[in-house]
Amino acid sequence: GAAADAAGGAAPAGYGPCACLGYALYAPLYLAGPVHRFDDFADDARRAAPPRDRAVASYALRTLAVGAWLEAALRRAPVFALAASGAHASLGAADAAAFAFVFVNVLWLKFAFVWRLFRTWARADGVDAPENMPRFVCDTFLISGFWRAWHASFHAWLSRYVYGPLRGDVATASPERAAAAAAAAFLFAALWHDARPKLIAWGCANAVFLAAERKAGLARRARAVAAAP
Repeated sequence: GAAADAAGGAAPAGYGPCACLGYALYAPLYLAGPVHRFDDFADDARRAAPPRDRAVASYALRTLAVGAWLEAALRRAPVFALAASGAHASLGAADAAAFAFVFVNVLWLKFAFVWRLFRTWARADGVDAPENMPRFVCDTFLISGFWRAWHASFHAWLSRYVYGPLRGDVATASPERAAAAAAAAFLFAALWHDARPKLIAWGCANAVFLAAERKAGLARRARAVAAAP
C-alpha cells in the first residue's frame, strides 16, 4: 500500500513534489483561505466528482449577504476608523465596553466575509476547505467555545500540532499540564500573528481565563443547560 511505497522510497499517489507545490501555492487558500490539511487537499484534488453547483451558488449568495451586512455595519458604526484614530481611548467604561462589543461583532463580519469569499472560490474548484467562522460571535458563551468557532481551521491546526502533543492523552493529562499546553498554544498563536508585547499579553490573558473557566467547570455546566428540556 501507500505505507509500503513510502518505506521503499516511492512517494504515495498525490504526494509528489508537484502536488506539494500546488498545495502551497493554491490561490484560494494561499491568499486568504482557511487552513486546509494537505491530506484533505490531496483527496479533493483526486476526487472525480464535480462540485455541486447549487450548493456552491447557495453558499456564494450567503457570503454576499455577509458582505452586505458588513458594509451596512461599517456605514453605521465605523469601528475600525475609530480604533485607528485612537478616539475610543477617551470613552468611559460603559461606552468602551459597548464599543468593544460592536467592534468584535463587526470584526466577525469582516473575517467571515473574507474567508467565506475565498472558500467559495475553492468550493467552486472542487476543494472543500473548512469553514472558518461556523458560529456567530454572539452565539458562543465560553472562551473555549469562542476560539473553536473563531478561525476554526487554525484552532483545529493548533489543537492537532501544538496543544494536543503537549497535553498528551486527554484521559490522563493533569489540569496543570492541560493549562500549560493551552498557554503554549496561545503563545504560539500570538507570535504567529505578530511578535509584539501586547499580543503576548493577549495570549497569556486568554490562557489564564481559559484555565479559570475549566477550574470553575463552566463548560460542563453549559452542556448541562443545553441538554436540559
